Amino acid sequence: HVGWSPEDVDHFVCHQPSKKMIRKVLLELGADPHKAVYSHHLFGNTASTTVSLAMHQLLQERELEAGEKLILTTAASGFTMVTAAGECNV
Repeated sequence: HVGWSPEDVDHFVCHQPSKKMIRKVLLELGADPHKAVYSHHLFGNTASTTVSLAMHQLLQERELEAGEKLILTTAASGFTMVTAAGECNV
């Protein structure tokens, strides 16, 4: 637990099952879906590489600044979930 609210997070880098699913999850959490990066339309659901491809897409689309907060999260069949939180240090 890092003590951040959804509003504190600047960028959500998520597993990419679909844009609709990511938006739905973020809205359920009370997070702004515009803070997510979407790469499903470019690469599809690439299983274990979706978060790294989404991070690459984020770096292509946006300038990250020191202190910005990121959530990287993935899910897999069987309800496995891994999430990492971090701050930019650029």
